[in-house]
Amino acid sequence: MVILPKNAYFSLLIGTASGFNALFGGMSCYEGSFFHGTEGYYWSTSSFDKKEAWCIWMNGDHKYVYVAHFGKHYGFSIRCLKD
Repeated sequence: MVILPKNAYFSLLIGTASGFNALFGGMSCYEGSFFHGTEGYYWSTSSFDKKEAWCIWMNGDHKYVYVAHFGKHYGFSIRCLKD
């Protein structure tokens, strides 16, 4: 896991120049539990391996952005882009 500089967190929030507009939608786990509140998990288009993919994980309590890989069976948010 990599922790990005704190300014990366603030640049991904709603209304910033990045246009990302992060919402903290939480995540769902494969066993049926759901976590929401002050965290947002967003899938990347890049796989880590056959069972895991890269993601960006934002923590609103600590104001950090993490780049990590998680199992593809987790329910994270996606961001749709228009061509």
